[in-house]
Amino acid sequence: MNILGKTFISLDKPLRVFKWKVFLRDTSLLSPGGQSLQSIGSLYEEKLEKISLSKDDLNRMDLFKAKSPDLFKSYALQDALIVL
Repeated sequence: MNILGKTFISLDKPLRVFKWKVFLRDTSLLSPGGQSLQSIGSLYEEKLEKISLSKDDLNRMDLFKAKSPDLFKSYALQDALIVL
């Protein structure tokens, strides 16, 4: 585990999680000025807009997932697409 720009990442060796190798990356370190996901999404031609959630939903993702599983999945997938 390494620290780069106050962020934990794995530069050399992946973390072992059960049978998987997991590399930690913070793509905001690659963006101009360490921008937010919302800013990064707007850089794409197709405008990958970040899905907005209430503060309550952001603070209690477990309850949000139980309440709105389809929106929870969309939110997670959209964030993943933005960082790709």
